[in-house]
Amino acid sequence: MKNSFADILRDIESQGASKMEGKVPQWASVPGISLPSRLSAEQCSSADTALRKAETAARIAGPQGRVADLTGGLGVDSWAFAGAVGEVLYNERDAALFQAAQHNFALLGVNNVVFRNQELRPGNAASILGDFEPHLIYLDPARRDGTGKKVFLLEDCTPDITALKDELLAICPHIMLKLSPMADATMICDRLACVKEIHIVESGGECKELLCILEKGFSAEPLTILESGAARFEFRASEERACECRFPETSREYEWLFVPGSAAMKAGAFRLIAHRWEMNKLAPSTHLYFCDRRDPAAEAFGKYWHVSEVRPLNGAEMRRTGKDFPRCGVTARNIPMSSEALRKKMGSAEGGEAHIFGVEIAWSDAPAGRFLIISNS
Repeated sequence: MKNSFADILRDIESQGASKMEGKVPQWASVPGISLPSRLSAEQCSSADTALRKAETAARIAGPQGRVADLTGGLGVDSWAFAGAVGEVLYNERDAALFQAAQHNFALLGVNNVVFRNQELRPGNAASILGDFEPHLIYLDPARRDGTGKKVFLLEDCTPDITALKDELLAICPHIMLKLSPMADATMICDRLACVKEIHIVESGGECKELLCILEKGFSAEPLTILESGAARFEFRASEERACECRFPETSREYEWLFVPGSAAMKAGAFRLIAHRWEMNKLAPSTHLYFCDRRDPAAEAFGKYWHVSEVRPLNGAEMRRTGKDFPRCGVTARNIPMSSEALRKKMGSAEGGEAHIFGVEIAWSDAPAGRFLIISNS
């Protein structure tokens, strides 16, 4: 069995599955780190997302508090927690991962962790914890079934948080739950009922994690927190529903087009983005924005494109645009064709510095229509 960090890295890289050195560089630099399987390296948290979870854990539990990670896995999250709070309990059902974590934490100089090797299931949480009294319980349920197929429903994950929630909240008033970034946050709140915070975590331009903070007895509206590095965008759903945003005017030109990233799209604060960053939303269902200046706060959650021209979207203009830009990026938003279909109608190949957006625009002073936005980075 390949147990050395270098061996596992070579195995991972040979299959193009992951780059562990970029994921957890603090571990990669330590000789002798053990990784029991390629899958454990692929599925573990990155250092970036783990350290951000640790900041949230320290805010809830306190810097001298206790955090119980009941689904420890490779241990990257427990390692991050250990650097942020007073004491951590690491529990993992898989014996190989459990042994690797003990070995690795010793090499990493982590000495404030209690280890358990049990499977969490309804009725045994108290026996796993023993005399460890946590201020926060952390769960990262496995999102694959027995055949390795990905699952998304809460009750299909292992362990099933819907069957454990009441038991765990009777032991500890706070639970941090990591879910698939594809999970529906509204459905999660409805199912779990006591969600106080929803964290949508972006890293490297991608939506990496969806975290839910459960608090015993909480029944108010949850706070959604969009995180990207040190940047945060906080809101409640009622704010989004009550917000009115501006739409573009035909009588003027806009210098910039703002395109939200995947995490901002996941958050769904489409009107609030326009309101807080003084932008003009293209249309109620076109989640792109015209503006006159670049806002540093927005740049953490999306990309600005410099607008060169806006053209009608019709057959003649698509052909003309394709001739003007034989190589370009193409994106279709809120129009009845895909990005690839739009590219084919234009006759353009991929590449080049220009980017063409085919969109619907609901002008504030004219009827809505479909248009081509010519832009470059």
